[in-house]
Amino acid sequence: MRERSVKLNNWPFKKGEQAKLIWISSPFWHERKLMMHGYFFANSETKKILLDWGMLSFLAIQHYYVDGIVSRSIAPVGTEEVEITIYPNEVKYFESKWTILNTKDTTLSNGFTFKYGNQHYTLPLIESIRSILAPNRFLLYRLLEMNNSFLSYFTERYRGNHLPIDFYSTYEKKYTKRDFLWQLLWIIANPDIRTLYMNIGYTFVNTGELKFEWTLNQPIVIKATIKRRKSSNLILRILSIQNKKIPYDKVSFTHPELAAQEKSSESKNHTYKKVESVDKPYESDNKDEGASDDFDLIPIDNQHHDYTNLPRLEKMTNNTSKLRESTNEDTKQFLIEDTNQRTVADTGGNSLIRGIELIGVHEASVTGELGEFIKLLNELNDFPSVKTIDFKIEDLPTFEESRKFSFLDDGITKRKYALGSVQLLNGHHYFIVEIEREYKSLAMLILQGPQDVQWDTVIEQLLEKLVKDSGAWLKESLQEIEDKGVTIQKAKHSKKSYEHRASLIAKKFT
Repeated sequence: MRERSVKLNNWPFKKGEQAKLIWISSPFWHERKLMMHGYFFANSETKKILLDWGMLSFLAIQHYYVDGIVSRSIAPVGTEEVEITIYPNEVKYFESKWTILNTKDTTLSNGFTFKYGNQHYTLPLIESIRSILAPNRFLLYRLLEMNNSFLSYFTERYRGNHLPIDFYSTYEKKYTKRDFLWQLLWIIANPDIRTLYMNIGYTFVNTGELKFEWTLNQPIVIKATIKRRKSSNLILRILSIQNKKIPYDKVSFTHPELAAQEKSSESKNHTYKKVESVDKPYESDNKDEGASDDFDLIPIDNQHHDYTNLPRLEKMTNNTSKLRESTNEDTKQFLIEDTNQRTVADTGGNSLIRGIELIGVHEASVTGELGEFIKLLNELNDFPSVKTIDFKIEDLPTFEESRKFSFLDDGITKRKYALGSVQLLNGHHYFIVEIEREYKSLAMLILQGPQDVQWDTVIEQLLEKLVKDSGAWLKESLQEIEDKGVTIQKAKHSKKSYEHRASLIAKKFT
């Protein structure tokens, strides 16, 4: 398959014109997506381009780009490639105010200085993230989430020198390819690296700042493109890391989409053929959400990761599938046209809640009392601090020994409940529980808890207690839920406007 390039569809320069990347901003939330600004300079003019945070992997400071192709870059004249060892006790953090060339934009320049041999070096913080801590899209987005966001994607079980990992369906299958797995394992298997990685997300969520101290315990050997300077040589791009260690003899993993294939003499029911314009680059569109499967598989210009003593990797499968290789006249053929449009935006992470099936609140078409609740959620969805709101509506559970509250007053119609899931831009997550009241006084509940809470179990237990307590939020029953690490707040109903009611709920999000 011919290699495809990646092109920005909002490139502002003339065809064939070389534009120098002079600055990469810290990430920020824009229209509920993580974005950044890239500043490019050409013909005495600096232009600011809005980019998805996931584009960072393609960018290198002071390198030149042509026609918006970011998968290829040109190193500036006068640079050289050197091998450097970064020793932990030599690294110091720095930050200083900076005005971007030919603009009025001021920013914070931060990074690390260290000495190797008889030379001093400066490593920009954004480059250490791009090439060392988060060299792929999955790690880039997890880096800026709440502490322990990995819990939404896999579980680990440590067995001496053997590390078994069970991936959830939320972890995309493409990331089980070896290069991605090694990059993930290097982070989660080394305590100093993992702690640093998670602390970056904690700081960003709580302060909005991208900054950290160099707390790694191990030396890092890199090959880098540098620019010689009198005071300190500037590292423009790390080309490779040469001594990454994963301290296990064996790593085994499972994934729901992995299956052992058995050859079958049966013909295929259908085949798919993608009609590609291989001479055209992929066009990156920062207005879309969710990267396609093949986008992450594009080789990134000059970036390699070398490992010492790699563990034995074993892929575990729990089921089998038929491998049909032949076709016949009954095989249906489908042509898929490739429009070349791609995005590196991320749709995972904080918007994923294990064990509970939800839909977007914008898809709702509900009337009656719970319809009022959906209108309230829609109003809340417009608040700038809110990232996503999803919901579901279902019947309350029924128990033989206490059936009454499970039904409305007619004794026939099942009483329903609504569950709203609210994700904030700062990474915090809340559930709102509303019960169909039918003239009864019953407050909404707002729930929050740590990421390892099994919310499907918590909600099931909460509703069961409500029914058995004859439709009351009893203090003793709620205390049992809070003992699981869940914080519970009550929100009274009101006849005021939806906007006013939504603002009262938003105040409870801390």
